[in-house]
Amino acid sequence: VVDGRKLNGHISYGFHEALLNPGNQFKDWDLKKDSMFFYGQGAVSKNNSSFAKWNFDGKGFELLSPKGPQYGTVFIYLDGILLKKIALKNRQGIKSSVVFKSQPIKTGSHSLYIKSLNGLLPVDCINIIL
Repeated sequence: VVDGRKLNGHISYGFHEALLNPGNQFKDWDLKKDSMFFYGQGAVSKNNSSFAKWNFDGKGFELLSPKGPQYGTVFIYLDGILLKKIALKNRQGIKSSVVFKSQPIKTGSHSLYIKSLNGLLPVDCINIIL
């Protein structure tokens, strides 16, 4: 018998999944080993207009991203619906942290799409709430 408080499980998906899903070309991204990213590696777009997409099964998610002067505004879509617009631009670099946490969503298959139109797009990871 297991006793104690019930906790939600989670799993992290990294930047590779986000770049492979929408058919991005790796030549359009700088792959970085940098402590600014949560697990020490991530990707930054070479163009000011870029996108990334994660497909996942779960009941929620957290988007992690660094902030910095070269980054822009990011549009966050879940299953094709715009959830939020957030600014990743900051005068100084800030290490990756949760920049958006979803409300509880129906357990099942989902698609998280992020795009930037006015600055470089850093792609780090998402935590999926199981």
